[in-house]
Amino acid sequence: MNLETIRTTGNDADLFCDKCRCIVVYNTSHCPFCDAAYDMVVDMFQQYGITEDKISKIDVEEGCECNCTESIHAVPAIRICNEVIVGMPDKDHLHDAVIRILMKDCLQA
Repeated sequence: MNLETIRTTGNDADLFCDKCRCIVVYNTSHCPFCDAAYDMVVDMFQQYGITEDKISKIDVEEGCECNCTESIHAVPAIRICNEVIVGMPDKDHLHDAVIRILMKDCLQA
């Protein structure tokens, strides 16, 4: 069994890698760059046919039921698989992270 495969239970997707989602953009309501970072992530994934519904946006002030926000100390922050990019991402760095996750089976479900 592939540890990166998505297992669907009800309306939520549980990942075998113990992450709540494969792609997360962490933000706050007062972050001036968070919306731009989210749009950049969406645009990059859409170039490869990955739809926006595979990308989660989580407010670190509200938290997440899986406690994934505990390790986030600055926003915007982007987690793609196990890689966290803090601040506005460099397009090449973001592209490399996208290519790495596309080589896994996570987003095929």
